[in-house]
Amino acid sequence: MSASHSFEVLGSIQPTALSAYACNLGWEKVSPGGRFGSLYSGEGLPEIAIPRIRELADYERVVANLISAFAAASGLSERTVCTNLSNTDRDLIRIQIPDRSTDALSAAELPAVFQGIRDLLRAAALSECSPKPAYRGRMPTKVRELLENVRLDHTERGSLVLVLVTPTIERKQREFWDDIIDAPFTRRATMKLATGLQAASEAAADGLPGTIDDSIRLGLSVNLLTALRDIIAPFTELTVELTWAKTLRQPEIPSTFGLTNNWIPRLTEAIDKFKLLPPTSMMEIVGKIKSLRWSDEIASGTVSVEAEVEGQPRVVSAILSGSDHDEAISAYRLRSEIVLSGELNRVGTLWELKRARVTTTEMLHD
Repeated sequence: MSASHSFEVLGSIQPTALSAYACNLGWEKVSPGGRFGSLYSGEGLPEIAIPRIRELADYERVVANLISAFAAASGLSERTVCTNLSNTDRDLIRIQIPDRSTDALSAAELPAVFQGIRDLLRAAALSECSPKPAYRGRMPTKVRELLENVRLDHTERGSLVLVLVTPTIERKQREFWDDIIDAPFTRRATMKLATGLQAASEAAADGLPGTIDDSIRLGLSVNLLTALRDIIAPFTELTVELTWAKTLRQPEIPSTFGLTNNWIPRLTEAIDKFKLLPPTSMMEIVGKIKSLRWSDEIASGTVSVEAEVEGQPRVVSAILSGSDHDEAISAYRLRSEIVLSGELNRVGTLWELKRARVTTTEMLHD
């Protein structure tokens, strides 16, 4: 048993976590085994037995042996695998600093890096609530609660592991997501961080990807770009790696990003461009149509959509015409969700989506 794994940590790892981890690495259950465990095998992988209960006399030894097998199959260190197994229902963000030979960052550097990671996650979560070029003022409740549940786990040489605590997801919900909009907010925020980092890496290499609006929808903002620049500045290079919770559907998007301080001039250039943008920008809202009203005078109809804006339920009005209005009528009759894109503006207590277009409609399942 590795000295790096305490009996307490090994004993706390759930059998379901071991099974989910094995399946993600390519093992499949081949025999239900007895009351105490099941056999798993996979192409090019050794046969392993995974316990079904923790009430075994040698449970910790069995878990330690499985960690060794998982490490060999994945190419990760046993310590990293143990961290992953202890957090199979959580997304992990690793900041790896390869140019460090010491076990820990200095006392002065650690708080700054941790705050930088929180700022990155905050920007991504705000973008998931409402894509904008910049964010100021109070955070939506969802974002505040997510950041309150983030903890720092400095467990690996030359790296930081930031653990995002996700809410419990029912098995049925995990298996039957129809779309990312059905995923829990923490997962959507982590995915927005991934797409934002990908867009930032493209901006650093070749300039902003697509249009400014495209970049904003991917998660870029003054806040994310500034946090990224501040994290990179003290180091020659960094690697950001996202490890997805094994109990949730695995997203098919890039999850590892190599950052260098050569990015800083391009990031600064992008920040300056974003600061010149007006506070409103093209964004998408998703929700059910509450009401429709047609006007012969302007040959258009006003729709009111119940949607989430900045993490809060709102009613957003939009003017649609032609085929867009026809789609809205169809969505209303079929009890479908509708996705609208446009410029979101707040007028007093009212929300308006200007230049609105229908992106798609999704059937609601009872």
